[in-house]
Parts: sequence; structure tokens; C-alpha cells
Amino acid sequence: METRFKIVKAILEAGGNPNTKHQGGFTPFLLAAELGAKNVFDLFLDHGANPRDETDDGQTALVLLVTRGHRKLAEEFLAKLSKPDASYLRRHPGPRIG
Repeated sequence: METRFKIVKAILEAGGNPNTKHQGGFTPFLLAAELGAKNVFDLFLDHGANPRDETDDGQTALVLLVTRGHRKLAEEFLAKLSKPDASYLRRHPGPRIG
């Protein structure tokens, strides 16, 4: 995992964007949330990841963290956010179905 962290850090320091959308609307940041990869997730936040971003079906980083069983990281994430961002994510309705 340390090697992956170093690779991600190098990409971000070279100008990589943690908010680039990929299949399903996932960004590298949202994928890190889904996987519960704390070090990488935090690194993306430190490099401008959008905490309000969501997948094509409406899943935010907070939704992904909670639904994938990463509750401790979800709590830490909320504690790091500005009050407006944390409030927005707490009110977010979650995934859109159909």
C-alpha cells in the first residue's frame, strides 16, 4: 500500500486532478472512499478533492464510506470539512435509483 501512496502522491504533485471523472462518475477521490484507503483519501483531500462530488448515481464520498463499512473514516472526513460542506453531505439524499 505504501508504494501505491507514493505513486498517487507523485501524480498529484505533478498536477494530477483528484476530481477527474471516470466510468460511472467515479473520481480517484470517490474510488479511494469506496475502498476505504485512508492515506490516499486524505492525500486527495489535501490536493483539492471536491468533498461534494458524486458518482453518476448520486453517491458522495460520505455515502460510499458509510455504505462500504468505513464509518471511522467517514467520521474523520466529516470532522475535517468546513461546516457548509459537512452540512451539505449530511443532508444529501444518497443514491438515486432508476
